[in-house]
Amino acid sequence: MKKTLKMNINTTCRVKLNEHGIAMLQKKAPYKFTISGWRGDTKELTTELWDLMALFGECMRMGSNKLPFADNNIEIMEKL
Repeated sequence: MKKTLKMNINTTCRVKLNEHGIAMLQKKAPYKFTISGWRGDTKELTTELWDLMALFGECMRMGSNKLPFADNNIEIMEKL
């Protein structure tokens, strides 16, 4: 049995960026490095799902050799 996860486009997500992801972020949205959602020490970006898609959507496809996230992971942040 498969488990489904329902999430809203405004769901908060966290990703750890690799070098390609950091370069994409610097090119597309350099202001993101000055907001509270960026942690330079861990290279983690916390933002809404729609923002992740807008920033990194062009390279999010099967067979891409330039994926922006370390280990291809997106963490969904749940409100408790």
